[in-house]
Amino acid sequence: MPDEAAGDQAMAALVLREGARFDPAEFAAWQAAQPDLSPTWRPRYIRVADELPHIRTHKALTRVLARQAWHSGPGEVWWRPDGAGRDCAYRPLTDPDVTALESRFAEHGRAHVLDLLDRPEARKQWWKRPRKPTRLRPAGARRGRVRRISGPA
Repeated sequence: MPDEAAGDQAMAALVLREGARFDPAEFAAWQAAQPDLSPTWRPRYIRVADELPHIRTHKALTRVLARQAWHSGPGEVWWRPDGAGRDCAYRPLTDPDVTALESRFAEHGRAHVLDLLDRPEARKQWWKRPRKPTRLRPAGARRGRVRRISGPA
């Protein structure tokens, strides 16, 4: 996941067992109990879904999840707000949170990073994007070939 200031942030994608519910306090306590989990690798975002995008062998498509970020995709997204400390509990990511998060990207000069994400508003207006002009070739011209004209023998 891109970070609004620089670099990336970690995001975990969870598929819960049937009937189970995500408990953010219990998840944070589990992370704190892991001796080999560095604080920098504690995910800032968590996507909880019934199913994740995957290939035939059921390997998760992380490139799709990264492109979806917090915008689209299955399930709900939880997060730890920046500056709230490592021990801060996760809370649901709401629309006002997303708006504030995207404005921080602009404040740090990283608004262009948001163009790489699969945002719903960008998907709706794909036909309004400018197209590359097509380069016309003269009639009879072939692509990648050079014709040599030989002179009189």
